Amino acid sequence: MSETAKRFNDDKVDFSLLPVEACKSESRVWMFGERKYDRGNWKKLWGEKTIDVAIASLLRHAFAILDGEIRDPESGEYHAGHIRCNAAMLIEYHVRKEKEEQK
Repeated sequence: MSETAKRFNDDKVDFSLLPVEACKSESRVWMFGERKYDRGNWKKLWGEKTIDVAIASLLRHAFAILDGEIRDPESGEYHAGHIRCNAAMLIEYHVRKEKEEQK
């Protein structure tokens, strides 16, 4: 007698959809940032200039790719991984800011 386990995963985030190599690249960039700046240092960016600073960094990495450079010379990681990190910082900032505004 075989019975299927009940699962209630509807409307839950499915992290299995994330591309593994992209996540690894982004994680290595976060690890590089932790070594260079300290863990959680990026949160100190939050404030008036958060968007400008994160976008400026994201765009530097994007333009490096457009210029034919695949890896960041300092970290050795993919510029695209750095872009993902900066985008993640922006998302985290926007979500937290919206939550604060709703209080």
